[in-house]
Amino acid sequence: MPKKISDIRSIVERDINDVLDNDSVLIWCNDANMDFGTVLNVPGTTAQIALDTTSTSYALPSDLKEINRLWLQSEYDNGLNRGITVPYRIYAGNIEFPIPFPFTDTLNIDYYKFLTTFDDIDDLIDFPDRYMTIYTSYCATRYFSLPSTQDRLGELPARRNYERTLNAYTIAKRQVIQNYSFNNPDLSVKERW
Repeated sequence: MPKKISDIRSIVERDINDVLDNDSVLIWCNDANMDFGTVLNVPGTTAQIALDTTSTSYALPSDLKEINRLWLQSEYDNGLNRGITVPYRIYAGNIEFPIPFPFTDTLNIDYYKFLTTFDDIDDLIDFPDRYMTIYTSYCATRYFSLPSTQDRLGELPARRNYERTLNAYTIAKRQVIQNYSFNNPDLSVKERW
């Protein structure tokens, strides 16, 4: 079960033996998302768009990062396992077709999503909790790089802790990226037996 940002804050506070404010933890977790989110493929829930016979433009999911596959539900129900063959383009958050569809159908979109932007301390992370180390180590790294922390602990202990947590973050980042790359390749196909 994914953890909350408040859980991350508790773990980091236990590790650093100090109290953190919510705003700093939110900023640091969002910065972590920006650091590794560009290379990470996190699958979104398959989106469905109702196609009609008059429209040529349809809104895409707001968290869409990259489309894996577009397929029509009617073809899938009739035993055809293929992507759509109609040309389309993506423009301004919409998918646009050159002409309206000749019949009503459902367009299914398999896609990778952008990571969540955290606004509240009770927001959930996008990963299973075994990957929570990527956030806890990033937050601890940022904490040990603060001038106030260096004044409190001393420059040398703060630097050692910074290097330790930076190393933990780098290892966790590589692990998460590698695992998601293996499990979520650039093309996913729903098989029909």
